Amino acid sequence: MQKPNHARLELNRGVSKDRPPRFKNSKGFTLIEVLVAMAIYMVVISIVAVALSNMLNTTNTALQNIIKFNALQRAVIDLQRDFIQTIDRPILDENNHEQAAFVSPNIDNGDTLNFSTKVNIDPFSERHQSDIRRIGYRYRDGKLYRIMWPVLDRVNGQSSEKKILDQITDLSWQYVGEDNALYDFWPPSPNRSHELPVAVKLDLTFNKGERLSKIFLIKG
Repeated sequence: MQKPNHARLELNRGVSKDRPPRFKNSKGFTLIEVLVAMAIYMVVISIVAVALSNMLNTTNTALQNIIKFNALQRAVIDLQRDFIQTIDRPILDENNHEQAAFVSPNIDNGDTLNFSTKVNIDPFSERHQSDIRRIGYRYRDGKLYRIMWPVLDRVNGQSSEKKILDQITDLSWQYVGEDNALYDFWPPSPNRSHELPVAVKLDLTFNKGERLSKIFLIKG
């Protein structure tokens, strides 16, 4: 029968007291691991930032296109309403000279297309108003303006104008006569100043290359 090995037991006890406690899985991150993690994080952040920027740019472009489309739609409605209500009513201009009912931009009237129209008057208005107006359209510095004169025969009359379109790089008017011919100005000759065109053709080019070609009928 062997005796207990007390010496070995005491030795083991002495060693266990001198050594620090050992923990499993106590290994930390190395500097390289931290740098790799930071690099991956920065790449992910960059990708997210680019995606977010592209999304914002796309949203802004779509919003600008909607605004432009709405403005174009309103302008077309104004033009269509004004042209369809055109009437054969000559006027007296600022110099007390007779002007035809429908006059395209020329040397005499500058860059303004103007014509007489019949408008709907509010029957409940307390002010006396004529149901005939002189309307004009002016293209200047990349913008299209709608002009209205408060009086038909505008001797010393002042006009008011409103911008209806912008970002235009080119604009041209053409006029269809009763002979179905297409003219670059109206009246096509002095002896036809009493005539109205049967239609007006508008060609627009915008700064991003978009084009619009529209024909407006004139009832007369």
